[in-house]
Amino acid sequence: MTTLIREGWGKDNPAFRQLFTETFIPGASREQMAWFNDLQRETASPDNASRLHYSFGDMDVSDILGDVSVPTLVLHARNDAAVPFGQGKALAAGIPGARFVDLNSANHILLSEEPAFADFVREVRSFISTADPACRAIQRVVRFLASRPRKWWLATDDGKNELCLKGCRFAQNVPLV
Repeated sequence: MTTLIREGWGKDNPAFRQLFTETFIPGASREQMAWFNDLQRETASPDNASRLHYSFGDMDVSDILGDVSVPTLVLHARNDAAVPFGQGKALAAGIPGARFVDLNSANHILLSEEPAFADFVREVRSFISTADPACRAIQRVVRFLASRPRKWWLATDDGKNELCLKGCRFAQNVPLV
């Protein structure tokens, strides 16, 4: 797979990237898939994409999960083809006190129109709104990031200090916090 990425990623023909698009968002519309195909090509060179794929496939953090000592929320799509559901459950099980949320979706990248996206937003809002100091720190970081819009994925919503996805056809202007 790494060789396939290195050889086909940057080509004008999206067939190579389409394999990843179908894996990450099988429930997407044609327009969303075309957007994601283009996004992949624009955000990673063939060499970097192949290195990332190789590195992520070789990564194993299972031995250090027990050392995690901060509140942890693990959300995983039940029928995710990109990352097996069991790996999400194992990740949560290995972190002391972690909460696992099963999302009813086949999409690794949730689409705003699917019910799992609303569940995701609700769970994340609930998680970061707790009284735990670590979660309050997360809220401060998110507010800081939201006040500094980025090229295509961070924006504020009418000055309300809400983190939104800007320009993303999956979830335009959906406040996360």
